Amino acid sequence: MSSIDYQAVRELYDQGRGRNAIAKELGVTTYQVDRACQELGITWEGSVPAMAVRVRSRRAANERNEVAAKFRQLAQRELDKALNAEGEDADVRRHVTAAAIAIQRDLEIVAHVAEHREHNDRSPAEREQDAQLSTLDLLNTYL
Repeated sequence: MSSIDYQAVRELYDQGRGRNAIAKELGVTTYQVDRACQELGITWEGSVPAMAVRVRSRRAANERNEVAAKFRQLAQRELDKALNAEGEDADVRRHVTAAAIAIQRDLEIVAHVAEHREHNDRSPAEREQDAQLSTLDLLNTYL
């Protein structure tokens, strides 16, 4: 079992990293991270650092936006195909059906976003913090 850098554990925890991310970053087991956290007075008890929660929430919101945009693009392509389809009514129905499904999924995502108020206008400070969280999230992904 390798030794663990307690200062690094504290710094990573303060950055919003979770137990698994800390273990991966330091090349140790989650058991070792737990032991270090106990000695540092850090408790996990079902909670995740606030920064980690915000990073995950922001990532999920961004992914929902990307998926919704893809559904809109798909609906547009399928409607264009339906309008340009010559001959077979079955082809037109297939394209219109695909477009309708894509639009339905997009609307479901929009409803979810509205219900959870994920994209309310943010203050300049919150937007800056979101940008920092996105950068932190990207770094966490690639490290």
